[in-house]
Amino acid sequence: MKYKIFFSSVQKEFKNERRALRDYIYGDALLGRFFEVFLFEDLPASSCRADEVYLKEVAADDIYLGLFGDQYGAVDGDGMSATHKEFLLASQRGKPRFIFVKGDNDAARHPKILALLRMAGEQLIRRRFNTTTELHSAGVSAPTFRQDGGQFVQTLWRAKKSLETIESIDQGISTRSTTRSTDPVKSVVLALKQGERSSGELRQALGIKHRPTFRKNYLHPALKASLVEITLPDKPNSRLQKYRLTEKGVIYLKKQPRAKNKKGQR
Repeated sequence: MKYKIFFSSVQKEFKNERRALRDYIYGDALLGRFFEVFLFEDLPASSCRADEVYLKEVAADDIYLGLFGDQYGAVDGDGMSATHKEFLLASQRGKPRFIFVKGDNDAARHPKILALLRMAGEQLIRRRFNTTTELHSAGVSAPTFRQDGGQFVQTLWRAKKSLETIESIDQGISTRSTTRSTDPVKSVVLALKQGERSSGELRQALGIKHRPTFRKNYLHPALKASLVEITLPDKPNSRLQKYRLTEKGVIYLKKQPRAKNKKGQR
């Protein structure tokens, strides 16, 4: 089971940050396994009203992540922006909320975004950032992830170095997957253990929806390492193209330790 993160912000103001965060999550082998991202701009054209779509998505998603800057955004008939409504609904539904504020100059902010920031500040701890790199780390040590039995555990580090461990959010995650690894190249090799697969089949096996992230971080490094090869070298762009292990890849696979069962037997 994957948990869905709703990204809330003024789209034009945070165009780069929204994409960077999406790519960061999908580019991490473990984060990409447990989380997926909703970006409104990734949706295809539709006859539905925009507010119906994003409010329905806020209600359905598991985590709210807000990026607040200088702009408040376009207002509707109620005099409220989409970002404002999304935050209110996430609060009403009791969603876990994480707010990141860009910049330190509050004097440059729209009065309504300042009011929204004050409202959020009364309910939770906000984190400021100036660059995308700072946004990734939020000014503290990077979170750690591990599996304990069938549970997924995330550890968050506070600024004072105190530790807060979030309770397991999934009791049913199998720890015996033979196609997942924190090493992207190893993940591809394991996914090809049973034979040839297309790019789409590999992404499905690895739980990666974002094609550019898969190609850049997984497929291309495996090809460059000569562990994987294409099945139609004379037609590299063929829709029938698939991937398989090279002789070097087979040797690499054989060197990997086999997983033990619960009794410690192979």
